[in-house]
Amino acid sequence: MASPFLVLVEGRDDREVCLHLLRRHGIETVTVLEKGGYPSLLESILTVKQSDLEVFAIVVDADLNLESRWAELSHKIRSLGYETCPKQPDPRGTIISKANWPLLGVWIMPDNTAMGKLEHFVAALIPEGDPLWPRAQQSVQDIPQEHRKFKEGILPKATIHTWLAWQEEPGTKMGEALGKKYLDPKTVSGELFIAWIRRMLEQKPSFQSEPNILG
Repeated sequence: MASPFLVLVEGRDDREVCLHLLRRHGIETVTVLEKGGYPSLLESILTVKQSDLEVFAIVVDADLNLESRWAELSHKIRSLGYETCPKQPDPRGTIISKANWPLLGVWIMPDNTAMGKLEHFVAALIPEGDPLWPRAQQSVQDIPQEHRKFKEGILPKATIHTWLAWQEEPGTKMGEALGKKYLDPKTVSGELFIAWIRRMLEQKPSFQSEPNILG
């Protein structure tokens, strides 16, 4: 039977990172689906009232303007009937409740407070003191503008994938990097995201998460 806790994300990398992070924390009762981009995900919010879900959560990138992203999301959420949607996103992850409706959660990458995207969140999972991370950042920054094949907005992705290329298995994807323990699921950022998930789990007694046995 499908889980009554559904998390929608923008793309495949988002899905893999979320899934591996949940698994590293021993949580197996959450379904994560990719929607092929933000516009499709935004429209999917309209289906929440017709669903049999107990928890419906979305994870999206802030990109270059957190305020604009939240304004669009909150307008959509209020139009559904969630009148208690806050004026600002909760830094701990937003959770909105309404009697007899699915619990609605919103997480805006990277941390609900700043502009950015999935790659900024993943960078915050790099173990503290890692010697390769500052080298990867400097290496990408040192590429002359005329030699860069990537656009400025892709800089975070270029940097995190440079760091991944220097791991034991070069070319490892971001989600797999959690499974291979290149990334630390217990950094402040990782713990905040998991705490948001657990708060939603705890509001539904039918949900239970397994203890963290993966370390």
